[in-house]
Amino acid sequence: MRCELPGSWAVAVVGLDNLRAINEAYGRRAGDALLRMQAERLARALAPDLAFRTGADEFTAIIQDMDALRHLDR
Repeated sequence: MRCELPGSWAVAVVGLDNLRAINEAYGRRAGDALLRMQAERLARALAPDLAFRTGADEFTAIIQDMDALRHLDR
């Protein structure tokens, strides 16, 4: 992963709202299933770029795909 050139990468943070409420209402299994589903969707949407779980209800992506960066610039 190379990030030396300005404008050649971006960082995006995605949070899941109300994860605690889902865990409390439906149990941790439901919350875990939601986290897995979100991770899979992010992975598909961002490929070949990567996303990482960085908090209880937060994912961070490092985006270097030039087409994706052009869309972010709009």
